[in-house]
Amino acid sequence: MAMASSSEMSGGCVSGSYVDPPSSWSYCAMAFEVADTDQKIEMAKELGSNLLKCACDQHAIHAIQKCIEFVPPHHIQFVYRSLCGKVKMLSSHTFGYHVIQKALEFCKDPQMKHAIVTEILESVNELSVDPYGNFVVQYIVEHGEPHERQIIVLKFDGRVMEMSHQKHSCKVIEKCLIHGSYMDRKRIIVEILCAAGGTTADHLLSMMVHEYANFVIQRMLEVALEWQVDVIVKLVRRHEAMLAKYPHGRDVIAQVDKVVNARAGLPGSVAPAPPQSP
Repeated sequence: MAMASSSEMSGGCVSGSYVDPPSSWSYCAMAFEVADTDQKIEMAKELGSNLLKCACDQHAIHAIQKCIEFVPPHHIQFVYRSLCGKVKMLSSHTFGYHVIQKALEFCKDPQMKHAIVTEILESVNELSVDPYGNFVVQYIVEHGEPHERQIIVLKFDGRVMEMSHQKHSCKVIEKCLIHGSYMDRKRIIVEILCAAGGTTADHLLSMMVHEYANFVIQRMLEVALEWQVDVIVKLVRRHEAMLAKYPHGRDVIAQVDKVVNARAGLPGSVAPAPPQSP
């Protein structure tokens, strides 16, 4: 039996216009999973001429993701080169951010991956507040190198409080608290605790009842040093009646109860994740 051509394997979508019926792109994406290596390489080359347009198309995006995932990396260097200089734009695009995440996951060329990450780090403050870009930043925080997380946290200096109150960037701050080093966490937590110059704790109470910032406080309770946790616990206990009037305040109270119960070794309590040592 004659071997199917790359065009036949992909349903013809990669050799035509990038604006093809959704079913064609679904077939194309599936073809990258089942074709032999030579066919995958040929399909990738055909896809490459419309790469950036496809990266912004809700149907074609699946074919590019499968291309990056299933074609041997050294055969699709042109894909990564096409992304260079467009990383910020794609990271903040409804569909394009998926391509950037997939590239970060599967790119094996250190120099090429460094170039992609560098573009993200240069715009990390803008991307962190973006509805789609924040997912790319979160990916680097969770899966990137320690020095990349350090650069990100340093760029957040003086902006942590503002970011904690924003819908998208609060998730980035949470990820930094979870995956950051001892020093990364320290910078973030100290900035929050001392935001009012140490003269008042009103800003912490405001965070506890805020729809987004309360999650940052809850995460701090899980990873902060014991004395830092004590500051929050004592504050919550002192203002518990007021906090209980707010849905998010009640969530913080529940998290405090878990921490206190864990310290007491009560059955059913969940101990917070221990912070990393210096």
